[in-house]
Order: sequence, then structure tokens, then C-alpha cells
Amino acid sequence: MPTLPGCWSFEMEFQVRGVSVQISFYFFAVLALLFLLDRSGTLSAGFLSCLCHEAGHLAAFALLGDPPKSLAFLPFGLRIIPRAGLSSPRHELITLLAGPGVNLGLFALFLLTGVHLPFAAANLLIGIFNLLPIAPLDGGRAILLLLERFFPEGRAYLTGRILSGITLLGLGVGGVWLLLCTGYNFSLLLCTGYLFVLTFCKKEV
Repeated sequence: MPTLPGCWSFEMEFQVRGVSVQISFYFFAVLALLFLLDRSGTLSAGFLSCLCHEAGHLAAFALLGDPPKSLAFLPFGLRIIPRAGLSSPRHELITLLAGPGVNLGLFALFLLTGVHLPFAAANLLIGIFNLLPIAPLDGGRAILLLLERFFPEGRAYLTGRILSGITLLGLGVGGVWLLLCTGYNFSLLLCTGYLFVLTFCKKEV
């Protein structure tokens, strides 16, 4: 079956206007588990906010006339792969910031209308989180693009890794504090560990 380097195998693949759409069985498994465990609506709000986030990226690709090569529905999100050689740094920066921009825009809309929903809070958290200067996140990738405009590639890459490490250290401390305060909530620690692996342990492809 077709695969993405270092990722999951895909059970379903089809084309939509020249864009390869790949869906893993594990995506549906995690989605089903999410809704089974969600009794408060918080997880569902987070999932919908993530969809809005990815829709922002896709809308930017479409508006810039620079469609992605493929969309991969993974167990913990959607991976968008741009076409090699087509995206300019400016276009890439716009598409990176479009996702968090949609989340923060939706939060501002709810704030202005005076409506307080889990969906609004989820959009705020996802928007801010994705702007953190950590390499796999939109914010980290955007900072790397900006650094590459002023520094040689090697120095820009090293600076981006240092910023990622400092931010992950802060998240890790926050995760320990959250766990000690609640006695059970290790979600931030788990997320920090996952991002650490993606940033420092995953082989470059």
C-alpha cells in the first residue's frame, strides 16, 4: 500500500482535482474512540477546531493557486504535502499562518458576539499552540522560513532547533506543574514528548 516516509500505511487513496488524498484506517479508529470517550463535548470541539485549522491551510493553497501534492489523514491529524518546486517562501509562509489565523479569527468572532462555547476556547488554544516556535508546528516552520532570509541555511536550522528545544523545555515544565496540580492530567506532558520525538528523533526525509 502507498505510504508516506516514516508514517502510517494507507488503506484508501484517491485523486481530487489532481491532489492525492490518502486515508489511514487508524484515522477512523482514533476518531471513533474520540467520540466514544467524549461526554462533555470538549474533545469534539477540539476536533472541529482542528478541522477549521486545516481548512485554513487548504483555503490558502487554493487562493494562491498553488494546490498541495497530497493530503494524508493520519491518526492524530491531517498532513498536507506541498508540491516540490511550486511554493515560493512567501506562499509557504502565508499557508503556514493561515491555519492558526482561522482559529484565532473564529475565537475573535465568538468573543465579539459574546458567545462563550468550548469551540471558541478550543480555537484559541489550537491557534496559539500552533504558533509556538517548535519545528513541526506552523510557528516553528514559519520562523525557519524567516531565519533563512537572514542567515545561512545551517545557522537558520540550528537556531530553529535551539528555539524548539527552549520552548519544549518550557512546555515540559508546564506539563509537570499541571500533573502535580491535578494529580492526573498528563496531556501536556504527553504532547510535549510527542513533539520532542518529531523534532529531535525523527529522521529527515
